[in-house]
Amino acid sequence: MSDKIEEIKRRHCQLGDSGLQRLIDRAYLLAEVERLRKALAFYADQRSYRTTTVHMSGHFAGQPVMIDGGAQARKALEGGR
Repeated sequence: MSDKIEEIKRRHCQLGDSGLQRLIDRAYLLAEVERLRKALAFYADQRSYRTTTVHMSGHFAGQPVMIDGGAQARKALEGGR
């Protein structure tokens, strides 16, 4: 869990949290969900698993998932950095 989400959890456990801050936090969390959903969609898309092709020229066209090698997942888990 990211540091920002932990910060939000701590803040919401405290009394006196402002309504404005809750809206800001909610916007952040919704954006985080969307960012993670986008990364997950890549791995859920069946087109990411199409077969590997070797062209007559010898160029290799692998499965997008194999070419990615988990990079999108790692980026998502690192907070999109």
